[in-house]
This record gives sequence, structure tokens and C-alpha cells, in this order.
Amino acid sequence: WCIFDMDKENENPDNYQEALKKAKDKKINVARVFPCFELWLLLHFNKSYRPYSKYKELIKDLKKEISDYDKSEKYYRFKNLPNLLNDRLDEAIQNSIKLEEHNKTHQTKSSICDIYKIIRNIRELI
Repeated sequence: WCIFDMDKENENPDNYQEALKKAKDKKINVARVFPCFELWLLLHFNKSYRPYSKYKELIKDLKKEISDYDKSEKYYRFKNLPNLLNDRLDEAIQNSIKLEEHNKTHQTKSSICDIYKIIRNIRELI
């Protein structure tokens, strides 16, 4: 599995498409998240169909749930987010699925979060 944090996709779309092709050729599953990984964190708290296009838009909503959130290695190392979010994992999966269904129904890609597919795959292996 490989997670593509797509907040940089628009900076060089050719590199993004090439990376997707390489992953497919090597039979690597890809989970996309757009605009940024923080959408996955937000989906632990809320169902959201909001068409976030940038990190700066999304972070405002995430900070309503995790007020001290900081996109830094130090924060991730010392905050222990897995423990904070573990009880909400099933909610995040359901909210991600609902977002995917919303995008298909409305033929849009407002925001994308496929990370739930990795979790499902891990659970199948356990």
C-alpha cells in the first residue's frame, strides 16, 4: 500500500500521474487523500462532503476537534494520535465511505480519502 497525500498534486500533475502508473505496474495499492492527510483525521469526528481544496481550509475544521493540532513531527511523536483516535476508527471508515459514495453520486471529487481501504485490508489479514 502507498498513501498519496495529494496536496501537492496540482504543483506537478505529470509526476503524480507517473507515480500512479508506476504503482499500478508494480501492483501497489494506492490510497489517495485530497487535499491533505488531515482529512483522514477530521473524518474521525465528522462526516464531511465539503470541497476542501487546500490544507488551510481544512485545518480550521480539524482544530475544532483537535484544538492543539500541529502538522509537525514533534506533535505526531508526542501527542500519540493513534490512542486519541482509536475509538473513532470505525466512524472514520464510515465517514470515508460516505464521502466516496457522495463523490460518485454527485460525480465530483470534492475531497478524497481512501485510507479506509488500507484499514479494511489490514483487518482482513488479522
